Amino acid sequence: MTDDLAYDSPDGRELFLIALREFSESCRPPELIAACPFSIETEAGVRSCGEECFDILGANNAGAPITDVVLDGGLTVQRRVLPRSRRGSVGLSRPFDAKEIFQEDSGAGEPPRWRLAALIYGLDDLVTTAPPVDSDSAQIRLSRITDLIELIEARGLDVEKHLEHSLRRRTVPVLMGALRHPVLRQEPAEFANGDEWVDLLDLGEDSDVKTLQLTALQTVITWTQGASRDDLLNWNPPDNVAEGFPPRAGPDAAREVGEWMVDRFCTTYISEWSDVSLRQEWEYLHGSLMPPCPSTEMSVRVVAEDEIARVMAERFAKPKGADPTQLPVPDLVEPAAALLEEGRSAEAEALFEALLQMNPSNAATHNNLGFCILPDQPVRAIGHFEEATKLDPDFDLAKLNRILALALVGKRDEAIDSAIRFREETDEGFTQATGWLWNLDSILLEREPFIDKEVNFGSYLDEIVHSLEGDQERNPASEG
Repeated sequence: MTDDLAYDSPDGRELFLIALREFSESCRPPELIAACPFSIETEAGVRSCGEECFDILGANNAGAPITDVVLDGGLTVQRRVLPRSRRGSVGLSRPFDAKEIFQEDSGAGEPPRWRLAALIYGLDDLVTTAPPVDSDSAQIRLSRITDLIELIEARGLDVEKHLEHSLRRRTVPVLMGALRHPVLRQEPAEFANGDEWVDLLDLGEDSDVKTLQLTALQTVITWTQGASRDDLLNWNPPDNVAEGFPPRAGPDAAREVGEWMVDRFCTTYISEWSDVSLRQEWEYLHGSLMPPCPSTEMSVRVVAEDEIARVMAERFAKPKGADPTQLPVPDLVEPAAALLEEGRSAEAEALFEALLQMNPSNAATHNNLGFCILPDQPVRAIGHFEEATKLDPDFDLAKLNRILALALVGKRDEAIDSAIRFREETDEGFTQATGWLWNLDSILLEREPFIDKEVNFGSYLDEIVHSLEGDQERNPASEG
């Protein structure tokens, strides 16, 4: 419907958009929905808000609503106000889980029947999975990728313009993970073209782990940005090792839309979205931006306005250093954790050391580096956790990790006091969240350390306090 609108004149267009904005702002469901020309039939005999008014406003870059403000002396002025949020952002039914959506659709039928969210997730999953060594399996993978691209483009997204940049970016950590054994340990590669990558990155026996990791990271990032689509999908290595990181790409409207779509449909936690995605979701929620796909596809995920507002306030209130790689630190957490589980802490450490060389002011990098070295170098780890909270005073995970490190170096009174104070000050959202943490018994009882996954942060904090208080009762002179 948005493409069929015609106006007699620019003034007529402006009047229509003003009237539509006022109509949309004054609509109070359910009273006006039945009469609204933009309502949709959600089930037999039942109509609901389809928000097509917002799609029209966003597609035409309509202005914000205007309200009258009466000043002292009776003078009346007009000012723009924030538009209401889309109806769908109120009353969330259940948290969105990207993987769950994909599993539901892939288990119920063939890709043509999937929702756009599942198609994008499926494409992302295939592109960021190493090409199999077996040629038949590799061909099946490429065929599935081609099918998903065609289906996504049939829903309104141009994969080359909208999605390819994000897919390239998300390939970096998985390729780095696939290279860690062949390059660092000279083991046989377990993916197609792996041997060629090993030959490319062979810097000689004298190269230390940190040099190898940094060189590999530079080469992989440069390759993902410049490789052809065919080379990207097949993980074909470049001809030469890259020196330094490529320059930061400038803004591009279509690419930013695609980044938003990938984050929206593939990244479960809004706190992990990019700045671009947060801004675009905010504009979409308030009728200032038209999505590149039908509203029915967007409704698969309902985003709460207050949640976006909270994340944006926390994110944009903090100064940030430039990241020349445009690589989010969370993407390297799983490869680093895999190294730690194999007892290869030096390689995991080197991964985040390399990132610190690129951006020493990234709080998440300091926290992750501290986490990697905590069992073996707790004093140094404390320094990185403290640097993380200095850069980001609200970085609760770094505070939690610091408490464990304090206990490990024998500062148990300080650890207990910090834990109790932290428990009182931190919000409920953090204590209910889960993540990967060092197993307490393995750390505090000086056993072989290992990582627990999906640990509840609040329970972990309570367990630290309980364990340390019990230890003090048994050994009152334990404070070092």
